[in-house]
Amino acid sequence: MSVSLLACGTDSDDGADAVRWHIVHEELEGALFSVSGTAEDDVWVAGSDQGDGLGPTALHWNGTAWTRHDTGLDAGDLLWVHAFDDGPVFFAGTGGRILRWTGSAFQVLATPEPRFVWGVWGTSPEDMWAVGGQAHSGKGFIWRNVSGQWKAVQPGGGMPSPPAWFKVWGSAADDVWFCGVGGAMMHWNGKVFEAVSSGTKRNLLTINGRSDGSLITAVGGAFTATLVASKDGGPWLDVTPAGDPPLQTFGVSHRGDVGWAVGMQAVVLRHDGATWQAQEHGLEVYEDLHGVWIDPSGGVWAAGGQVVAPPFRSGTLIYRGRSPPATSIGP
Repeated sequence: MSVSLLACGTDSDDGADAVRWHIVHEELEGALFSVSGTAEDDVWVAGSDQGDGLGPTALHWNGTAWTRHDTGLDAGDLLWVHAFDDGPVFFAGTGGRILRWTGSAFQVLATPEPRFVWGVWGTSPEDMWAVGGQAHSGKGFIWRNVSGQWKAVQPGGGMPSPPAWFKVWGSAADDVWFCGVGGAMMHWNGKVFEAVSSGTKRNLLTINGRSDGSLITAVGGAFTATLVASKDGGPWLDVTPAGDPPLQTFGVSHRGDVGWAVGMQAVVLRHDGATWQAQEHGLEVYEDLHGVWIDPSGGVWAAGGQVVAPPFRSGTLIYRGRSPPATSIGP
């Protein structure tokens, strides 16, 4: 199965008010790794160092204009972002960096060690998880912040220990999921960690699900996409669409019965409540898409660029909705 790139991005027939894909940003100096937010007019994007002396990329959309914020760092990349409805916003990245946006400035939080932090998530600002490691060597880590301080967590004997945990996500404080290298998967039930069989040995790069935890999907792959899913506590099953969408799939997001996954070569997949299918976004976009988020109004935001290996460049952001956001970025 291939994804056609057409001249336009329309997927409804409502004329000028049609729901369609739009290119918001392209060819930015730094790649864009992740997108999150609280509303269609409160969107945050995390990305790499643009090489201009201003450090990693942190972009914000307020419904009218884009702003690039000063993180207080002069170098490094931001790999993931997680926003809370009432604030704050957390960013994670290289060098063990975890940043907290307070509404007016960034705070650089103390962390156990200077390693790649691939994912950050929490049920509240007072109960946060972070994961990371090196993809090909060493041992992945899990950190938790429950008292204002990030501390390393040791899952215990019999648990997976991949070189990297790539993402963490949950539906509640006692329902937290971890995925990583080689199909590694683990669950936190609020008291102990549980080893989970994902049914694959391919890297699982992102995990996400319905807010009630009734359907969870992990995505990844090695030159062909892999999606595994568990519904209502059942076993994890391979739900990759027939025909092998191209290469790895990076990001997945759910809202209700609708889910979206994105990946290399600008592949876009949609979950209709039953199955995943490749979608024609109709844009002349060829960069990899790494992160995806569905806003409360149903708008779909997908971020990417040259994200497989440094230098991380060609930042790309696309959006599916009725009206395209502005494209210019202010200071």
